[in-house]
Amino acid sequence: SRSSMKCPSDVERFDVIVCSDCLYKSEVARSIAVLIGRALLAYPMTRVVVTDANRQGRQDFLSELDSILGLSLAGATAPHFQAVPVPAWAAD
Repeated sequence: SRSSMKCPSDVERFDVIVCSDCLYKSEVARSIAVLIGRALLAYPMTRVVVTDANRQGRQDFLSELDSILGLSLAGATAPHFQAVPVPAWAAD
């Protein structure tokens, strides 16, 4: 089960976690959410940056992360992506 898998944050603290363009597959997206969720539960001040171009696993990632953190259950804002414009110099 996911709750029994070993996570790096179980033994180490991270100031920042960056996940860029990794949500292609639903199962991978959910696993990444587990890793990030556990890190945030252990170290709530960890900053997390996840970029996504609306890939297949996007909603699975958000749903799994919300499930782990329980934010929407507590009436807080559920995990979401913030739209950020891509500078012209960085576009394809």
